[in-house]
Amino acid sequence: DMAFAGAHLNNGFNGATGAVEIVGSGNGSVGIAASAIYNNKTDTSAPLRGAGLYALMSGHSQVYLTFTNIFGNHITGSTGTGDAQGAGAMFSLSDSAGASIDSSRISENTIDYPTGGCQGAGLYVATTAYASFFLDRSTVTHNSLGNCLRRNAAGGYFYADNTSNQAGYTLIDHARWIGNLTGASSGVDQVVLDAHNASLQYMSNNLVVGGDARGLWTNAVDGSTVIVLNDTIANNTSYGLEVAGNTQVYNSISWSNGANLLQGAGSTLSHCLTAADPLFVSVAANNYRLRSGSPAIDAGTNTLSTGQILQGGVDLDGLARIQGAAIDIGAYETGDDIFRDDFDAANY
Repeated sequence: DMAFAGAHLNNGFNGATGAVEIVGSGNGSVGIAASAIYNNKTDTSAPLRGAGLYALMSGHSQVYLTFTNIFGNHITGSTGTGDAQGAGAMFSLSDSAGASIDSSRISENTIDYPTGGCQGAGLYVATTAYASFFLDRSTVTHNSLGNCLRRNAAGGYFYADNTSNQAGYTLIDHARWIGNLTGASSGVDQVVLDAHNASLQYMSNNLVVGGDARGLWTNAVDGSTVIVLNDTIANNTSYGLEVAGNTQVYNSISWSNGANLLQGAGSTLSHCLTAADPLFVSVAANNYRLRSGSPAIDAGTNTLSTGQILQGGVDLDGLARIQGAAIDIGAYETGDDIFRDDFDAANY
Protein backbone atom coordinates (compact mmCIF):
# COMPACT_ATOMS: atom_id res chain seq x y z
CA ASP A 1 0.00 0.00 0.00
CA MET A 2 1.07 3.57 -0.65
CA ALA A 3 -0.34 7.00 0.19
CA PHE A 4 0.79 10.57 -0.26
CA ALA A 5 -0.73 14.01 0.31
CA GLY A 6 0.08 17.59 -0.57
CA ALA A 7 2.14 16.61 -3.60
CA HIS A 8 2.70 18.74 -6.70
CA LEU A 9 3.29 16.44 -9.66
CA ASN A 10 4.02 18.68 -12.60
CA ASN A 11 5.98 19.32 -15.80
CA GLY A 12 6.53 15.61 -16.40
CA PHE A 13 6.90 13.71 -19.66
CA ASN A 14 6.55 9.96 -19.97
CA GLY A 15 6.18 9.04 -23.62
CA ALA A 16 3.02 7.03 -24.28
CA THR A 17 1.53 6.98 -20.76
CA GLY A 18 1.04 9.30 -17.82
CA ALA A 19 3.66 11.39 -16.12
CA VAL A 20 2.18 9.81 -12.97
CA GLU A 21 1.80 6.08 -13.63
CA ILE A 22 0.26 3.64 -11.13
CA VAL A 23 0.26 -0.10 -11.73
CA GLY A 24 -1.54 -2.19 -9.13
CA SER A 25 -2.32 -5.88 -8.65
CA GLY A 26 -3.27 -8.22 -5.82
CA ASN A 27 -4.66 -6.40 -2.78
CA GLY A 28 -2.50 -3.27 -2.95
CA SER A 29 -3.86 0.27 -2.79
CA VAL A 30 -2.65 3.76 -3.63
CA GLY A 31 -4.10 6.93 -2.11
CA ILE A 32 -3.56 10.48 -3.39
CA ALA A 33 -4.99 13.34 -1.33
CA ALA A 34 -4.89 17.14 -1.42
CA SER A 35 -2.49 17.09 -4.36
CA ALA A 36 -2.09 18.73 -7.78
CA ILE A 37 -1.23 16.94 -11.04
CA TYR A 38 -0.62 19.53 -13.73
CA ASN A 39 1.23 20.62 -16.87
CA ASN A 40 2.31 17.10 -17.76
CA LYS A 41 2.66 15.88 -21.32
CA THR A 42 2.40 12.68 -23.34
CA ASP A 43 3.80 12.94 -26.86
CA THR A 44 4.40 9.92 -29.08
CA SER A 45 2.42 7.43 -31.17
CA ALA A 46 -0.63 5.51 -29.98
CA PRO A 47 -1.62 4.27 -27.53
CA LEU A 48 -1.55 7.62 -25.73
CA ARG A 49 -3.01 7.43 -22.23
CA GLY A 50 -3.42 9.72 -19.26
CA ALA A 51 -0.94 12.56 -19.64
CA GLY A 52 -1.58 13.59 -16.04
CA LEU A 53 -2.36 10.23 -14.43
CA TYR A 54 -2.44 6.71 -15.83
CA ALA A 55 -3.67 3.90 -13.55
CA LEU A 56 -3.54 0.26 -14.64
CA MET A 57 -5.21 -1.76 -11.88
CA SER A 58 -6.01 -5.48 -11.68
CA GLY A 59 -6.71 -8.14 -9.07
CA HIS A 60 -8.30 -6.42 -6.07
CA SER A 61 -6.02 -3.38 -6.23
CA GLN A 62 -7.48 0.06 -5.56
CA VAL A 63 -6.59 3.68 -6.25
CA TYR A 64 -8.21 6.61 -4.40
CA LEU A 65 -8.05 10.31 -5.24
CA THR A 66 -9.50 12.92 -2.87
CA PHE A 67 -9.33 16.71 -2.92
CA THR A 68 -6.97 16.57 -5.88
CA ASN A 69 -6.68 19.00 -8.78
CA ILE A 70 -5.78 17.60 -12.22
CA PHE A 71 -5.29 20.39 -14.75
CA GLY A 72 -3.41 21.62 -17.78
CA ASN A 73 -2.18 18.21 -18.92
CA HIS A 74 -1.78 17.62 -22.65
CA ILE A 75 -1.67 14.68 -25.03
CA THR A 76 -0.09 15.44 -28.40
CA GLY A 77 -0.02 12.58 -30.90
CA SER A 78 2.17 12.96 -33.96
CA THR A 79 2.11 9.50 -35.57
CA GLY A 80 -0.11 6.42 -35.59
CA THR A 81 -3.86 6.03 -36.06
CA GLY A 82 -5.05 4.64 -32.71
CA ASP A 83 -6.79 6.43 -29.85
CA ALA A 84 -5.57 8.98 -27.32
CA GLN A 85 -7.47 8.68 -24.04
CA GLY A 86 -7.78 10.76 -20.89
CA ALA A 87 -5.43 13.72 -21.02
CA GLY A 88 -6.27 14.51 -17.41
CA ALA A 89 -6.54 10.93 -16.14
CA MET A 90 -7.01 7.47 -17.61
CA PHE A 91 -8.04 4.42 -15.58
CA SER A 92 -7.87 0.86 -16.90
CA LEU A 93 -9.53 -1.41 -14.32
CA SER A 94 -9.98 -5.20 -14.48
CA ASP A 95 -10.45 -8.32 -12.34
CA SER A 96 -12.27 -6.75 -9.37
CA ALA A 97 -9.98 -3.70 -9.24
CA GLY A 98 -11.45 -0.35 -8.30
CA ALA A 99 -10.83 3.38 -8.40
CA SER A 100 -12.53 6.45 -6.96
CA ILE A 101 -12.28 10.21 -7.35
CA ASP A 102 -13.92 12.28 -4.62
CA SER A 103 -14.16 16.05 -4.09
CA SER A 104 -11.69 16.77 -6.88
CA ARG A 105 -11.41 18.94 -9.98
CA ILE A 106 -10.36 17.96 -13.52
CA SER A 107 -9.92 20.97 -15.78
CA GLU A 108 -8.25 22.44 -18.86
CA ASN A 109 -6.74 19.20 -20.08
CA THR A 110 -6.41 18.82 -23.86
CA ILE A 111 -5.85 16.26 -26.61
CA ASP A 112 -4.39 16.96 -30.04
CA TYR A 113 -3.97 13.94 -32.32
CA PRO A 114 -4.48 14.82 -35.99
CA THR A 115 -3.92 11.25 -37.26
CA GLY A 116 -5.93 9.36 -34.60
CA GLY A 117 -8.88 9.32 -32.23
CA CYS A 118 -9.39 11.52 -29.17
CA GLN A 119 -11.52 10.24 -26.27
CA GLY A 120 -12.15 11.83 -22.89
CA ALA A 121 -9.98 14.93 -22.71
CA GLY A 122 -10.71 15.23 -19.00
CA LEU A 123 -11.20 11.62 -17.97
CA TYR A 124 -11.30 8.19 -19.60
CA VAL A 125 -12.32 5.08 -17.62
CA ALA A 126 -12.42 1.48 -18.88
CA THR A 127 -13.73 -1.28 -16.61
CA THR A 128 -13.85 -5.04 -17.23
CA ALA A 129 -14.55 -8.21 -15.19
CA TYR A 130 -16.07 -7.05 -11.88
CA ALA A 131 -14.08 -3.80 -11.80
CA SER A 132 -15.77 -0.68 -10.39
CA PHE A 133 -15.27 3.07 -10.64
CA PHE A 134 -16.73 5.91 -8.53
CA LEU A 135 -16.76 9.65 -9.24
CA ASP A 136 -18.36 11.74 -6.51
CA ARG A 137 -18.68 15.43 -5.62
CA SER A 138 -16.23 16.51 -8.30
CA THR A 139 -16.08 19.03 -11.15
CA VAL A 140 -14.95 18.31 -14.70
CA THR A 141 -14.68 21.57 -16.59
CA HIS A 142 -13.20 23.26 -19.65
CA ASN A 143 -11.37 20.22 -20.99
CA SER A 144 -11.09 20.15 -24.77
CA LEU A 145 -10.46 18.11 -27.89
CA GLY A 146 -8.27 19.98 -30.33
CA ASN A 147 -6.90 18.82 -33.68
CA CYS A 148 -8.25 15.25 -33.88
CA LEU A 149 -9.07 12.93 -36.76
CA ARG A 150 -11.80 11.28 -34.65
CA ARG A 151 -13.26 12.74 -31.49
CA ASN A 152 -15.56 11.73 -28.64
CA ALA A 153 -16.26 12.95 -25.09
CA ALA A 154 -14.50 16.17 -24.16
CA GLY A 155 -15.34 15.74 -20.48
CA GLY A 156 -15.53 12.05 -19.61
CA TYR A 157 -15.73 8.73 -21.46
CA PHE A 158 -16.85 5.72 -19.39
CA TYR A 159 -16.51 2.38 -21.15
CA ALA A 160 -17.59 -0.84 -19.46
CA ASP A 161 -17.25 -4.30 -20.98
CA ASN A 162 -17.58 -7.02 -18.37
CA THR A 163 -16.26 -9.99 -20.31
CA SER A 164 -18.31 -13.18 -19.95
CA ASN A 165 -21.00 -11.20 -18.09
CA GLN A 166 -18.85 -10.66 -15.00
CA ALA A 167 -20.81 -7.72 -13.66
CA GLY A 168 -19.06 -4.59 -12.46
CA TYR A 169 -20.37 -1.06 -12.16
CA THR A 170 -19.66 2.63 -12.59
CA LEU A 171 -21.20 5.30 -10.34
CA ILE A 172 -21.03 8.99 -11.28
CA ASP A 173 -22.70 10.97 -8.51
CA HIS A 174 -22.96 14.66 -7.59
CA ALA A 175 -20.62 15.80 -10.37
CA ARG A 176 -20.58 18.99 -12.41
CA TRP A 177 -19.67 18.81 -16.12
CA ILE A 178 -19.22 22.38 -17.30
CA GLY A 179 -18.10 23.80 -20.64
CA ASN A 180 -16.10 20.83 -21.93
CA LEU A 181 -15.45 21.46 -25.62
CA THR A 182 -15.38 18.86 -28.38
CA GLY A 183 -14.42 21.12 -31.28
CA ALA A 184 -17.52 19.89 -33.14
CA SER A 185 -21.09 21.14 -33.31
CA SER A 186 -22.77 17.72 -33.31
CA GLY A 187 -22.15 14.01 -33.02
CA VAL A 188 -19.75 14.38 -30.07
CA ASP A 189 -20.41 14.72 -26.35
CA GLN A 190 -19.39 16.14 -22.99
CA VAL A 191 -20.08 12.77 -21.32
CA VAL A 192 -20.36 9.22 -22.73
CA LEU A 193 -21.68 6.14 -20.89
CA ASP A 194 -21.02 3.05 -23.02
CA ALA A 195 -22.00 -0.27 -21.39
CA HIS A 196 -21.48 -3.82 -22.73
CA ASN A 197 -21.86 -7.41 -21.47
CA ALA A 198 -23.91 -7.09 -18.26
CA SER A 199 -22.24 -3.88 -17.13
CA LEU A 200 -24.03 -1.41 -14.84
CA GLN A 201 -23.50 2.34 -15.13
CA TYR A 202 -25.23 4.94 -12.95
CA MET A 203 -25.26 8.73 -13.29
CA SER A 204 -27.18 10.65 -10.64
CA ASN A 205 -27.46 14.20 -9.34
CA ASN A 206 -25.21 15.56 -12.10
CA LEU A 207 -25.15 18.87 -13.94
CA VAL A 208 -24.10 18.75 -17.62
CA VAL A 209 -24.06 22.25 -19.13
CA GLY A 210 -22.36 24.59 -21.55
CA GLY A 211 -20.95 22.12 -24.10
CA ASP A 212 -20.41 22.88 -27.78
CA ALA A 213 -22.08 19.64 -29.00
CA ARG A 214 -24.16 16.94 -27.20
CA GLY A 215 -24.45 16.90 -23.43
CA LEU A 216 -24.84 13.21 -22.49
CA TRP A 217 -24.81 10.14 -24.76
CA THR A 218 -25.56 6.67 -23.44
CA ASN A 219 -25.78 3.15 -24.82
CA ALA A 220 -26.37 -0.16 -23.02
CA VAL A 221 -26.22 -3.47 -24.89
CA ASP A 222 -25.68 -7.21 -24.28
CA GLY A 223 -27.61 -7.31 -21.02
CA SER A 224 -26.16 -4.06 -19.67
CA THR A 225 -28.04 -1.24 -17.93
CA VAL A 226 -27.44 2.49 -17.76
CA ILE A 227 -29.48 4.48 -15.22
CA VAL A 228 -29.68 8.27 -15.45
CA LEU A 229 -31.31 9.70 -12.33
CA ASN A 230 -32.00 13.28 -11.22
CA ASP A 231 -29.65 14.92 -13.69
CA THR A 232 -29.90 18.39 -15.24
CA ILE A 233 -28.61 18.76 -18.80
CA ALA A 234 -28.82 22.24 -20.29
CA ASN A 235 -27.31 24.83 -22.58
CA ASN A 236 -25.48 22.40 -24.87
CA THR A 237 -25.28 23.24 -28.58
CA SER A 238 -26.61 19.93 -29.93
CA TYR A 239 -28.83 17.32 -28.24
CA GLY A 240 -28.82 17.58 -24.48
CA LEU A 241 -29.66 13.93 -23.98
CA GLU A 242 -29.22 11.10 -26.49
CA VAL A 243 -29.97 7.61 -25.16
CA ALA A 244 -30.11 4.12 -26.64
CA GLY A 245 -30.23 0.49 -25.59
CA ASN A 246 -31.30 -0.38 -22.04
CA THR A 247 -30.94 3.16 -20.72
CA GLN A 248 -33.44 4.11 -18.01
CA VAL A 249 -33.85 7.84 -17.36
CA TYR A 250 -35.69 9.05 -14.24
CA ASN A 251 -36.40 12.48 -12.75
CA SER A 252 -34.13 14.32 -15.18
CA ILE A 253 -34.23 17.61 -17.07
CA SER A 254 -32.94 18.25 -20.59
CA TRP A 255 -33.74 21.81 -21.55
CA SER A 256 -32.39 24.84 -23.41
CA ASN A 257 -30.13 22.71 -25.58
CA GLY A 258 -29.91 22.78 -29.37
CA ALA A 259 -32.42 19.90 -29.13
CA ASN A 260 -33.37 18.31 -25.86
CA LEU A 261 -33.86 14.60 -26.54
CA LEU A 262 -33.04 11.89 -29.04
CA GLN A 263 -34.44 8.62 -27.71
CA GLY A 264 -33.28 5.40 -29.30
CA ALA A 265 -34.80 1.92 -29.29
CA GLY A 266 -34.91 0.14 -25.96
CA SER A 267 -34.53 3.22 -23.76
CA THR A 268 -37.15 4.52 -21.31
CA LEU A 269 -37.91 7.87 -19.66
CA SER A 270 -39.97 8.37 -16.52
CA HIS A 271 -40.89 11.65 -14.80
CA CYS A 272 -38.57 13.75 -16.96
CA LEU A 273 -38.81 17.28 -18.37
CA THR A 274 -37.72 17.61 -21.99
CA ALA A 275 -40.61 19.57 -23.53
CA ALA A 276 -41.63 22.06 -20.81
CA ASP A 277 -39.65 24.96 -19.39
CA PRO A 278 -38.35 23.91 -15.94
CA LEU A 279 -37.98 27.58 -14.93
CA PHE A 280 -34.30 27.65 -14.03
CA VAL A 281 -33.28 30.52 -11.77
CA SER A 282 -31.02 31.98 -14.48
CA VAL A 283 -29.45 30.23 -17.46
CA ALA A 284 -27.54 33.45 -18.22
CA ALA A 285 -25.97 33.34 -14.76
CA ASN A 286 -25.41 29.56 -14.97
CA ASN A 287 -27.83 28.93 -12.12
CA TYR A 288 -29.82 25.79 -12.93
CA ARG A 289 -31.73 25.55 -9.67
CA LEU A 290 -35.53 25.79 -9.85
CA ARG A 291 -37.63 28.92 -9.45
CA SER A 292 -40.88 28.95 -7.55
CA GLY A 293 -43.63 27.57 -9.74
CA SER A 294 -41.34 25.25 -11.67
CA PRO A 295 -43.15 22.19 -13.07
CA ALA A 296 -40.17 20.13 -11.84
CA ILE A 297 -40.91 20.77 -8.15
CA ASP A 298 -42.48 17.75 -6.40
CA ALA A 299 -42.95 16.13 -9.82
CA GLY A 300 -40.50 13.23 -9.69
CA THR A 301 -41.03 9.63 -8.70
CA ASN A 302 -40.16 8.67 -5.13
CA THR A 303 -39.66 5.04 -6.05
CA LEU A 304 -35.90 5.41 -6.43
CA SER A 305 -35.33 7.88 -3.62
CA THR A 306 -34.78 5.19 -0.98
CA GLY A 307 -33.02 1.89 -1.19
CA GLN A 308 -31.27 2.89 -4.42
CA ILE A 309 -27.50 3.20 -4.41
CA LEU A 310 -27.63 6.25 -6.66
CA GLN A 311 -29.87 8.46 -4.66
CA GLY A 312 -27.60 9.18 -1.72
CA GLY A 313 -30.31 11.18 0.05
CA VAL A 314 -29.10 14.63 -1.08
CA ASP A 315 -29.15 16.80 -4.20
CA LEU A 316 -26.19 18.37 -6.00
CA ASP A 317 -25.96 21.10 -3.36
CA GLY A 318 -26.09 18.61 -0.51
CA LEU A 319 -29.67 19.54 0.35
CA ALA A 320 -31.71 16.63 1.69
CA ARG A 321 -34.17 14.92 -0.60
CA ILE A 322 -37.23 15.13 -0.24
CA GLN A 323 -38.32 18.68 0.72
CA GLY A 324 -41.96 18.51 -0.40
CA ALA A 325 -44.61 15.98 -1.32
CA ALA A 326 -42.30 14.24 -3.79
CA ILE A 327 -38.75 14.44 -5.06
CA ASP A 328 -38.01 17.27 -7.50
CA ILE A 329 -36.99 16.58 -11.08
CA GLY A 330 -33.40 17.51 -11.89
CA ALA A 331 -30.14 17.80 -9.98
CA TYR A 332 -31.44 20.32 -7.45
CA GLU A 333 -34.09 19.97 -4.76
CA THR A 334 -35.98 23.14 -3.92
CA GLY A 335 -35.68 24.04 -0.25
CA ASP A 336 -34.13 26.55 2.13
CA ASP A 337 -31.72 28.71 0.09
CA ILE A 338 -29.57 29.36 3.15
CA PHE A 339 -27.73 26.15 2.28
CA ARG A 340 -27.00 27.17 -1.32
CA ASP A 341 -23.45 28.19 -2.26
CA ASP A 342 -23.90 29.35 -5.89
CA PHE A 343 -21.07 27.01 -6.80
CA ASP A 344 -22.00 26.71 -10.45
CA ALA A 345 -21.99 30.41 -11.27
CA ALA A 346 -18.68 30.88 -9.50
CA ASN A 347 -16.99 28.00 -11.31
CA TYR A 348 -18.47 28.12 -14.80
